[in-house]
Amino acid sequence: WVTHFAILLVFGWLLLRFRLSETAAAIAVVTLGLPWSNMETLGWSMQWSALLAILFLLIAWHVLLGILDGRRWLFYYVLCLSASGLVSTRGVFYGGVLAAFVLVFPAAKQRRWLIGWSLLPSVLVTGATLLVKQRGPVALGASLSSEVSFAAHDLFLNPLYTLISYSGRRVGLLALVLFGTVKAAVFVWAIVGAKKMPVRELLLTLLAFDVLNALALGYGRAYTGDL
Repeated sequence: WVTHFAILLVFGWLLLRFRLSETAAAIAVVTLGLPWSNMETLGWSMQWSALLAILFLLIAWHVLLGILDGRRWLFYYVLCLSASGLVSTRGVFYGGVLAAFVLVFPAAKQRRWLIGWSLLPSVLVTGATLLVKQRGPVALGASLSSEVSFAAHDLFLNPLYTLISYSGRRVGLLALVLFGTVKAAVFVWAIVGAKKMPVRELLLTLLAFDVLNALALGYGRAYTGDL
């Protein structure tokens, strides 16, 4: 819970740095902090690693903004992204999130150099994991199609499926299309309607986080089925 509170503070500060109003930042922080859909994460000790990975990602994002402002914080940036990947398998993908931010941020200098440093911890942790990984039981294997299906369900059903109910609701194609269409429409409306450029880049980066997080879960949990 302390880690969750730290995430909220660091995230709120990040929103203010992207020129959101204090009211907008407060609404976003409360929305992230209070939904009952977070209760499993906050009540299960195994999920602490995922929270730590997100905290290190947000800290790395702040450090990256400092680098873009001319600070020589590259060592701390790589260190935070490495910590994110080492504490959680999902964190391995988070270097790609900030690489996406560098890609869409127009004021970024030496873009290729920064993208490379963003992806380096992910590459190193992935390589080390593949070297020491033991092959799991065949029963736990998952096909590419099942991994894509799991990732799609995670991406398009979250967070609306856990917040909205209707008669006969169940995980399936109808729910996927219904909630996925609404979520996609909200994202498009927000990104197209963002008048301040930093806000648009923030939203695109959060979208990259959502997509990469879903892909990571699809790779790691597809053997459990879409339910």
